[in-house]
Amino acid sequence: MVFELVLATLMVTPVALPCLLYGISAWRGRRRSWAALPLAPMFYTKRNYLPLQIGVGGLIGYLWVPALTSTLLGYDRSEDVWLWTVVVTTPILLVAMYWWPDVALPRWYRSWLERGGRSVDQQGNVVVAPLWDDSEDAGAARP
Repeated sequence: MVFELVLATLMVTPVALPCLLYGISAWRGRRRSWAALPLAPMFYTKRNYLPLQIGVGGLIGYLWVPALTSTLLGYDRSEDVWLWTVVVTTPILLVAMYWWPDVALPRWYRSWLERGGRSVDQQGNVVVAPLWDDSEDAGAARP
């Protein structure tokens, strides 16, 4: 059982871990330049949340490990495990493509939105508020 669990984790990790770490980095605010960019193609949220969405994808990748482990072990009910894993995780991924709740935003992102975020002025020019607040240490972060 332990071998199959390790094998399943090793199969998921090359894709899920970089996604998860990228999402964590975006959440912590070490890199913020993505917030000021326009929306990514095929994502339909009102603002750019792509790194956070990628992090959710990485987390969901790790949620699939028990289903993969049950398949590798040859359990009779592994199809049921896959069904419930897909039933729970797929809607989360689909919803994240179209909607991201403001309460699920990191504190620094909400603060940036309060300072103005990314908007368009009356002349049609894109206006981007500073990503760093005066009270934050912008020198310790990377662009």
